Amino acid sequence: MEDGAILTFRTADVPPRFRQRVAQWIAEDPQRGQAEWRNDERAPLTWSVDGLHRLPTTLAKEIVERATGTRPSHAGPWWWDTDDGTNLGALASEVSGRDWSDLHGLLEGLQPGEWTTYGDLAEIIDSVAIAVGAHIKACDHCPSAHRVLNAERRHSRGFQWTNPDDKRKPAEVLAGEGVPFTEDGRADESRRLAVSVLRERL
Repeated sequence: MEDGAILTFRTADVPPRFRQRVAQWIAEDPQRGQAEWRNDERAPLTWSVDGLHRLPTTLAKEIVERATGTRPSHAGPWWWDTDDGTNLGALASEVSGRDWSDLHGLLEGLQPGEWTTYGDLAEIIDSVAIAVGAHIKACDHCPSAHRVLNAERRHSRGFQWTNPDDKRKPAEVLAGEGVPFTEDGRADESRRLAVSVLRERL
């Protein structure tokens, strides 16, 4: 999407027990339900209320929390629509039949002690970071998901293991595989696979 595209929060997808309160909160100030797109994988949405930049999931959760006092667990891209009615989550997931086998092949090749980013993977397979992240989150058979970090060298806040009963912290698992972390929780850059290496593996 082009910078400046306006996205609207989908109250219809809010859990029923919160929906009315969220809709009423937004109705009091319609800007609360709007954000502006910018092509920055670290924080692509600029909230109309305060001008600050956030991830789609972060902003969606904040809107619900401000309206209800409860922070939901949900993949935020699915709660945003473009001005032509296209859902950001559907757009990101490229649901029009994209073959993700190239991504799966790259993930299978990630070894203990290595990590990469959603953006680097997207560059190799000709996609976008948000689409790669949305697919990995929804995928039941994507290996090495804990070895894929965001642009800040951290795990996505929405990270979850394929097995919902798995309560391990992904950073601790990655550290156990030999990836050092800084004091503020960022993966050591020296263990990041270069895009050229990823491209050779593909």
